[in-house]
Amino acid sequence: MVSGPMLNTRRDGNVQIIQLDDGKANALSTAMLTAIGKAIADAKDAGAVLLLGRDKIFSGGLDLREVLTLPAPDFMRFLDLFHATFRALFAYERPMVCAVKGSAVAGGAILLCTGDFRLGARDQGVVGVNEARLGVPFPASAHEIVRTTLDDVSGQRALLFGELFTKDDALKHGFFHTLSDFGDLDALAMERAKDAADISAHAAAGIKAALRGPALARMDADKDRSHKAFVDRWTSPDGQRRLQEAFDKIKVQKEKPKPA
Repeated sequence: MVSGPMLNTRRDGNVQIIQLDDGKANALSTAMLTAIGKAIADAKDAGAVLLLGRDKIFSGGLDLREVLTLPAPDFMRFLDLFHATFRALFAYERPMVCAVKGSAVAGGAILLCTGDFRLGARDQGVVGVNEARLGVPFPASAHEIVRTTLDDVSGQRALLFGELFTKDDALKHGFFHTLSDFGDLDALAMERAKDAADISAHAAAGIKAALRGPALARMDADKDRSHKAFVDRWTSPDGQRRLQEAFDKIKVQKEKPKPA
């Protein structure tokens, strides 16, 4: 087992387990994205990957503490890292199973959508891509991953309206293939990952290339344009105001006293 400040990795038979665990919200910081990228590269010889989060949250999306006020050139470099990491996840040639406890929001929901089989716990978590509510567009990598994973109707609704869905509604809209009781999720996800690991490497690579190749080509072709549009909006006065308001709400929620 390899442990670090952002995630834990271990091998169970032919399954590589990658568990995000920064002790907080599993925010997608530079450190987290770098760690995920290394972990998926190290899993090239595995039969399958099982991607997990913490018991209370899968991922809350971009680390606003780090990126909220980044100057445009620095934020552009961050987006390039985001693109490279999510591209590597989406292009991974072996099956990938994602199991979600708690919430998967914004970049966390996109991370969920990189999975070939997606399971969720029946809990109070929410799932969705709420960037539209924050007043920012989608970088090409995020847009293509979501639109490829969800059907046209659900994808348009999720992307355009920025809704956060309950687990049951997220299942209906295609974020998940199945839900299970909280205590059963890890075992069911491992069972699915072990079954997927038996699929021929040649067959899996060919099938995934055919399924995801067009989306990967589009995200690469639109990368520069979409990143510029994202950075321009993010760093605009109105974009900064909306993002600061969202960040302030998160801080207030964290500071609320917890029930005894």
